[in-house]
Amino acid sequence: MFFTSLWVSCTEPINVPGLDDQSNQLVVDAVFTSENRVHVIYLSRSTAITNTSFPKETGAIVYLMDDQGNRIDFAEGNPGSYFSTVVAAQPGHTYMLYVITANGNRYVSLPETLTGTPPPIKNLTSFDDSEVDGNGNVVEFAQIEITLDDPANEENFYYWYWQSDSLGQFGIPDISWRSATDSDELFNGNEVVFALEEEFTRSVDRFVKIYQATINRDAYVFLSSIKRQIGNEQIPIFPPNRPLESNLANENDPKERVLGYFVLANVTADTIRLAP
Repeated sequence: MFFTSLWVSCTEPINVPGLDDQSNQLVVDAVFTSENRVHVIYLSRSTAITNTSFPKETGAIVYLMDDQGNRIDFAEGNPGSYFSTVVAAQPGHTYMLYVITANGNRYVSLPETLTGTPPPIKNLTSFDDSEVDGNGNVVEFAQIEITLDDPANEENFYYWYWQSDSLGQFGIPDISWRSATDSDELFNGNEVVFALEEEFTRSVDRFVKIYQATINRDAYVFLSSIKRQIGNEQIPIFPPNRPLESNLANENDPKERVLGYFVLANVTADTIRLAP
């Protein structure tokens, strides 16, 4: 049995000197999964350091095409948020994301194929812990561990995302959910236990829903690199770090760097109740 920890995600924007000349680039946050539900694609624009918010990319045409000729349209609900009908990615199908902005620019992703099946979440357990805060008070909290059996003799790249709720009512997963990634390089074919690096309050966070997804290597590299840079207080995507490679491109201007990634994921999910 192996033990490891998951990184805590960060959704706060980071202001970076020297980015003014790289503003106004399309930012794509797109995750399409095997869960039969409404999916949401978020479009925005990168911004100069002097701005405090990210402009939403409104009025775009957004859709997926698979290798069977099926088209899945996403209609804009909130500004910059594009919603599908209830739909699921199909195993073995290959998908491409298309975004046509209001000014006529056409963005297309590389083809992504949904392969493999994520191992089920074998067990979710909680345990109590405590720490002393800056005022010398003992703070008690709960932590959660995920147990799974990693398939042997194959590469697997995992993507988890989770959220807590006092009533167990969970909406569509979005960027407010915590997330983490890992590969099975060090535990291939073994039972493994992951501890979520989040402190839960049993009286408030009574239910926690956790998705476990398998993604391909390139998506894993992209997502884990962003988290690692944020964790080190470095700058994701932009210099001075090496720019991360998106799987989307502007067909009208191939030199334009698109920010973000189209992630295709096989998912399973489970919910744990934290008894007070």
